[in-house]
This record gives sequence, structure tokens and C-alpha cells, in this order.
Amino acid sequence: MNGSGMLVSVLIPVYNVEAYLERCAVSLFEQTYRRIEFVFVDDCTRDRSMDVLRETMARYPDRAGDVRIIRHETNLGLAAARKTGADAATGEYIMFVDSDDWLEKDAVEKMLNVAEESGADMVACGFIQHFPRHDIRLVRSGTDDPAEYFYSVLSHDAWCTLWAVLFKSPLLKDHPYERLPGVSFAEDYLLLPQVLRHVSRIVRLDEPLYHYDCRNAGGCSRKIEGRMIDGVLGIRELFRPMFPDARSQAALERGIPRKMLVLLKEFCVGFDPGDAAIGRRIVRELGGMDLSGLSLPDRFLFRLCRAGLFRTAGFYVRTVRGVKRTFDRMRSQGR
Repeated sequence: MNGSGMLVSVLIPVYNVEAYLERCAVSLFEQTYRRIEFVFVDDCTRDRSMDVLRETMARYPDRAGDVRIIRHETNLGLAAARKTGADAATGEYIMFVDSDDWLEKDAVEKMLNVAEESGADMVACGFIQHFPRHDIRLVRSGTDDPAEYFYSVLSHDAWCTLWAVLFKSPLLKDHPYERLPGVSFAEDYLLLPQVLRHVSRIVRLDEPLYHYDCRNAGGCSRKIEGRMIDGVLGIRELFRPMFPDARSQAALERGIPRKMLVLLKEFCVGFDPGDAAIGRRIVRELGGMDLSGLSLPDRFLFRLCRAGLFRTAGFYVRTVRGVKRTFDRMRSQGR
């Protein structure tokens, strides 16, 4: 174990995760690295999540002094909960963990060792996606060059997540980042490009130390709302003057349609005829964007939706996802 004794702040937003929080908390409290503060942000959860957390804490009395619980007075959403945690963090390093996910027991130790040995501002590890019938091992796509990684994230060519990353604390605490009130979708896409502008060195660790649970209610079953569309469009308007150089603008105009396609896919998979106006709005917004950077399958999906065939498009999305997961699983097992 690295003997530097650096304090690491692990930040966990909590909202309606009573079925998952014990698993997450156990993986945190059993970390091999000991100098960790755990900041749980209760975003007015409506279930027994906080009871589950306290019951789990009781099994780890040696960790009791390392836990801080902050409660929002009203539900503010994931982005605000993460910001609350970051503002409260006192560690030299910060790591976000979603409360329905979990870590390998030596994740913090390994990532911290890499950060200190390399001098990196940011260490991003591999992760495992867990689906109902199989798991997929993924390495962190992108590059170790911060500028190139920035463009890859902005264009949606690289994984854009705040989880499975260890940040030096000043990256998140010493810079005034622009935020959009009420953004509940694409909050990683909103914050990470801004953070990357201050990163001097990135190290990617291929070992999968983070477990990303894709079985929780969300993803395909998430209800798509107009404010999610507003959020993506708001990010575009925010980033246009923030990143004015030609290459950033080109990356942004490639990335925004891809974020909108994520919404369109989720809308189609969970299609409700009563919400058809939402689907038509997404199609209308996409129709005014440059779609040349989309893949052929995504362009075909757009054509189906433009014809109003949302239910057919949902079947198509499920089929394409099934095929992709099969190939990803085969590739993962072949490593």
C-alpha cells in the first residue's frame, strides 16, 4: 500500500436506491486503502435508502468516523448532489461513485498509487457493465493526451463519465464551472469537458475496478421529458461561446446530435403514445442539426422516427443493442 496517507473523498449521491445501496456501501467500507472520507448526499430519497445505509454502517464501526451524510432540503437532482458532495469534500483526491454501482475492494488504492506515481491530475479506470444476462468488461476509450481527450469527450467519441475516475481535488474545487439548473440528463457531458481544460496529465488504467450496474430502473425505462431536451440544447448554447475555436465547435456539433440520439433511443424503447409529442420534438431538433457524424444505424433510426414509427424504432433499437452487446461480450471474453 502507498504510504503517503493522502486523504481521498468518495462522493455518493443517494436517491431511491434501497435495493442497491448496501452493496455499494460494503464495497466502499471494505476498501483496502484506509484514509477515505465517504460523503453521502441524501437528495430527499423517498425510500429506505438512508435506513439501509445506517444499518450497513453499523456493521463497520471502524468506518463510522469516516462517514458524512448531507441532506438536501428538496430534491435537486444528480448534478446538484454531486456538486454538494464536491463542495464538502476535504480530501486531496475526489472520486464519484453512483449508489447503484460498486467498486473492487482495492480500487481506491490502485488508482491513488497510479496518480501519485505518475503525477496525473486524473486517473480513469476500466469498468464492467452488468446486464441482466451477461457482463461486459470495458477499457476506458480515448487518449492520455488531455487536449485530445477533451475533443473526444466533446464529440461523444469517448466515454464521458465522472464515475470510475480519480480527480485531484483542486480540479473540482478551485475552478468556477458553469452549471445549468435542473439538468438531470447529460450532467457528465456538461462538467467533464470543462474540467478537462484544466487537466495537465491523464492516465488510463485498463483494469476494471468499477462495476456499472445497467439493471437498475433508469436507462431504457427512463421517462424522457422535455426538460432533458432543454438540457442538451442548453449545453450546446453554453459551450458555443465557452469553446470558440474551430475544432471545439466541430466536436460540439458532432457530439450534441449523439446526445440527442441517446434521448431518442430511450424514448423509442419506452414508447408511450401519450408522449408522442416529446418524440416529435426530438426529431424536430435533430432535423436542424448536422447528422453526417451519425452512424448508418443511427441515421436509419432517425428516418424511422421522422416517419412517426416510434414503436418500430424501439424494436429496432433493442435489436441493435442486443447484437452490439453480444459482440462486446465476445470481445471482452477474448481479452
